[in-house]
Amino acid sequence: MTDSKSRFRFALLAAAFVLVAAPVVAQDGFSALGLSASPDGYVGEITVPYGDDFTLYVFMTGPELSALPFELDAVDWALLGSCCGGSPAYYLDTVFNDQMDHEGEPSVAVFSTAQQCVAGDFIVLAEVNFNWIYEPFGEFHLGAASLSAATDCEGEAWILTGMPLKVIPTGITPAEDTSWSALKTLFR
Repeated sequence: MTDSKSRFRFALLAAAFVLVAAPVVAQDGFSALGLSASPDGYVGEITVPYGDDFTLYVFMTGPELSALPFELDAVDWALLGSCCGGSPAYYLDTVFNDQMDHEGEPSVAVFSTAQQCVAGDFIVLAEVNFNWIYEPFGEFHLGAASLSAATDCEGEAWILTGMPLKVIPTGITPAEDTSWSALKTLFR
């Protein structure tokens, strides 16, 4: 009996959330929010010497790297893989786009709101500087993702996809080949 009441309450709460959320427009393709190695366009790969700090850019772009099909009012986003997810890199500091107001921390959540509607092919939300936590084993991925639908200046919601970035470290010490029995002796 209690289980069915819980399901009913959950269904009511979910329905209330859907009714309160911003209306979502019909989309032909998905605009994207992600990380780039360049502030001028999407570059999905960066080669970085281990030990050197590096800079990446949180951006938004339209479907297939075209102009956003709407004027941006607000977007809620966060960095992925930069903390606590096994990434050897962590962000040091962030320089936010000064055409927008930003609240929050990139590794948790940032709510970015345009001071005036923002439009364009490639909108940089923030410049993020990274450093190394530990020596990586090889290449890895970092990303930024929207935490909810972006809203345009008419209050319509737009669902975003993500675009990750591959980090290729250089100057790392390769792991030694060892036999299974040699490895087992380490734990005896």
